[in-house]
Amino acid sequence: MNKKGFTLVELLAVISLLGIVGLISIPIISNTLKNSSKNAFKQTLNSIIDAGKNYNAENNYENFPTDGIDITDNTIQYENKSQIISGKIYYKDRKYYVEKVRTNKFCGSGYMGYYIIYQGDCESGIVLEDKRK
Repeated sequence: MNKKGFTLVELLAVISLLGIVGLISIPIISNTLKNSSKNAFKQTLNSIIDAGKNYNAENNYENFPTDGIDITDNTIQYENKSQIISGKIYYKDRKYYVEKVRTNKFCGSGYMGYYIIYQGDCESGIVLEDKRK
């Protein structure tokens, strides 16, 4: 007798192994996607600070507004501007600070490389990363 096909036990073993692989890989993929979104937001914060430096250099380092620059207007240009809902950049103590920069997912404040990043709102969001000194 010449049988073709797989037995029920073989099929169950394969399905079980695929399920285990799926259970292991889904959290890893989910975490990777979350971290990539957060890292993209940090890059946007760095881009805003670079734009503030350029603005200051173009104006001969004079008269950077003491009340900061609203980053949603066209005073400074930076990457991913369309994703930003609100925020300001300040220049004080020879450093550039961003404050309450918001997108749909994140909110952040701080200065180059030393940010606090929230998921959601700056006042009530969940702290994802705090690298302030």
